[in-house]
Amino acid sequence: GFKPSLSEIMIETLYSFALNLDIREEASLVIHIADCIFSCESINEEAMILKCKAHHEMGSHSLSKSTYTKFCKDYLKLYDQEYEKSFHDITNKPLAEIINL
Repeated sequence: GFKPSLSEIMIETLYSFALNLDIREEASLVIHIADCIFSCESINEEAMILKCKAHHEMGSHSLSKSTYTKFCKDYLKLYDQEYEKSFHDITNKPLAEIINL
């Protein structure tokens, strides 16, 4: 019981912090935060979205796409269903529209 609750607290704290950053100005930090979240939970939709958007903002479109593709493959293995959000939506829609804030 201790580890899951600690991981959940860490993920929520990191995610809340990332949402308060300007993703255009702090893209590298957002990527680092997303990676920290992934270290606690390898399939985390919010971390994937943050990382994809940050890479996209930095002009690293191939890294953004590879992050999305890896997540989709892992999601399919874990849940036996396709991930429903498209790469285009994740990279082009505002964050508040993608994630239920």
